[in-house]
Amino acid sequence: RAALLYQFVFLSRRYLMICVLTIMPWSKYIQLLSQIWATIFVICYLITNRPFVDRFLNWQETINEFTVFIAAYPLYVFTNWVWDEERRLEAGWLLVGLILVNIMFNITVLLVMTCKRMKLHIKRQYNIANHKAQQELDKKKAIE
Repeated sequence: RAALLYQFVFLSRRYLMICVLTIMPWSKYIQLLSQIWATIFVICYLITNRPFVDRFLNWQETINEFTVFIAAYPLYVFTNWVWDEERRLEAGWLLVGLILVNIMFNITVLLVMTCKRMKLHIKRQYNIANHKAQQELDKKKAIE
């Protein structure tokens, strides 16, 4: 039952962010803090409820949420807390690298899952063809 709440949790986090961005556009700190806390809540939800049937999908979604969580912290560098342009540049490249690693992870997952499904499909088609051939052979033997 708790797994059915995943869509609600998913959309609530986005709704919270929209509300925070529109109600308090001047407070970058509250925006970042609300994003971090919402991400922590989603991570806890994913770990405790495992909303997907496939264990691998739960693992992938949890890793994606951890990436969002880790990516939120360098965003503080782009507020008024840090004035040094060099630090902002480093934080920017850190974010780019983190996002690229996450994209590569998700592409790899997509390719692996696609290959597994293709292998399963080919195996099923082979078994169906084999079964039909065996039936034809049995029919021929019965006629003889």
